[in-house]
Amino acid sequence: MSKSVSFQNNLQGQESIDSWPLLLYTDNSYSQSEGYDNFCWYDLTMSIKTLTEFGLSEKEAKIYIALLELEIAKISDLAKKTGINRSSAYVVLEELKKKELVSVSVGEGGVQKYIASSPDVLLAQADDKARKQMNIKEKVKKTIPELKALHP
Repeated sequence: MSKSVSFQNNLQGQESIDSWPLLLYTDNSYSQSEGYDNFCWYDLTMSIKTLTEFGLSEKEAKIYIALLELEIAKISDLAKKTGINRSSAYVVLEELKKKELVSVSVGEGGVQKYIASSPDVLLAQADDKARKQMNIKEKVKKTIPELKALHP
């Protein structure tokens, strides 16, 4: 079986992350007549929700997940895999680059290929955000007595 995973939105017209079940094809020989033997259902809803709670947009989460699976991909591959049009995918990839979740490699003929950063980057960024929030909380605690003195 190959590792290939194909994203397919199976609820026509519904783009909400709450209803984004995916078919994961386990090989490239699926046909209607073979039934359900060559793929399985996998729901990335929780992964997408977690990534959006972390601060990614829904499109950023979908492209990041697709890139993790593909390892390295051209814009056309990402657009096809996620169902996000190419022009939007370029914008999303720029945002992911700013967030240090994607890097770019220029291949033959100047074709750009995109590479997902390790998911460990997400954890490091989450830890950094948590530290910053704790620092803010400590500053607020120290300011409370001054603020209470102003309040009758």
